[in-house]
Amino acid sequence: MKFLDNKVLLITGGTGSFGSAATKILLKTKIKKLIIFSRDENKQYQMQNEIKDKRLRFFIGDITFKSFKEGVVTVELKGSCSGCPSSIMTLKQGVQNLLCHYIPEIKEVIAV
Repeated sequence: MKFLDNKVLLITGGTGSFGSAATKILLKTKIKKLIIFSRDENKQYQMQNEIKDKRLRFFIGDITFKSFKEGVVTVELKGSCSGCPSSIMTLKQGVQNLLCHYIPEIKEVIAV
């Protein structure tokens, strides 16, 4: 997975079964940083203690889909994510990049 070399990646729901498995696989690459985004603080704590890697960053929060109109996805950021200074970076670098890559009709993701 050379295309991940020196990249920053966001995994939403990162403490679930898929997110945990993906994290272990991705940390075998030369990824620069892996952001784990989930609403489960206890699972984040467990994951931090199980996987000790300086490239991991953990953020607690939740994203709820609100609407899709004319290429724009609107979401609501909840929990600590709603007031976090990094929330726009998370939204643009993580959620928007992923959705735009896999769904060409999406042009932008905004938070309300």
